[in-house]
Amino acid sequence: MLKGSVFISSACFLWGLIFLVPLCLPEFNAFQIAFGRYFFFGIASLFFLNTKNLNIFKISSSHIWLSAILVALLSSFLHYSAAVGCMRYADPTLSALILGLSPVCMMLLSKKQLSPFSWQQTLFSALLIVCSLPLLHYSLIQSQHFKMAYYPLGLMCGVFALATWVAFLMINGYYLNKYSEMKSLEWTSMVGFSSLLLSILAFICIPKHFLGYQCLLSSKFLLGSCVLGVGSSWLASYFWNRGTTLVPLSIASPMIILETVFGIIFVHLFEKRFPQKMELMGILLVISTIYFNLRACQKKTHPLTFTD
Repeated sequence: MLKGSVFISSACFLWGLIFLVPLCLPEFNAFQIAFGRYFFFGIASLFFLNTKNLNIFKISSSHIWLSAILVALLSSFLHYSAAVGCMRYADPTLSALILGLSPVCMMLLSKKQLSPFSWQQTLFSALLIVCSLPLLHYSLIQSQHFKMAYYPLGLMCGVFALATWVAFLMINGYYLNKYSEMKSLEWTSMVGFSSLLLSILAFICIPKHFLGYQCLLSSKFLLGSCVLGVGSSWLASYFWNRGTTLVPLSIASPMIILETVFGIIFVHLFEKRFPQKMELMGILLVISTIYFNLRACQKKTHPLTFTD
């Protein structure tokens, strides 16, 4: 339980960067940022496959490969392009606020037989998370200025990003259980390689004015893409996959809110300002919610033990 929680927290820390890097690359559109992120995700997957002496190309099952391509499609261009589109057309605050609802959706959609909680406990945890979101975004909500002409489009992008993210988490967890004979590193690398293929296909098929070649000539773009691809994609996916094999999905789900917490911390560091009291209260509420869920699970199962 403790080891799994550390893996999941580390994944959320790296996922928090997805709110920061687009702010550092305002001159590039959503398709370009998504392309750069998942192109480097695929390159990192091939590199780590070589260093770990794993050969996913020996896997001949078409069902496993189609599953990996589906997961890659959900988490790559469909999700992240929509998330960045929400940041661009509406507001980064709105994007983080909507995606912050993902743990609530996950907790309510998790199969009842896999959850150690009663429905009252689940709703109570969901309520705590919902209450924490406006606190976490207090100062940003106060200062935001919506672009009303593009706001409906940004809102649609945010809702679509949330739907595809929840679908990715649920389907990815399903396939991790279904293909339990595979190591987390193998599955992560298969999804990464599938993302590389999708990135190359997108680079060929997407019109030039959406995905121009000039982005490949920018060292700033390449650095940001490398951070997103290697850190927020490959390493974060590996940490998440390892964590969800050690703790139930009903425990991992509320911990996804840490992604929003880390994202806000990164934005504050970027803007060189300290969180306000309301935001600190939101962070403490999130930590309290996670602690409540971990303690409830421990009482329903067995005490934490440490073995070799």
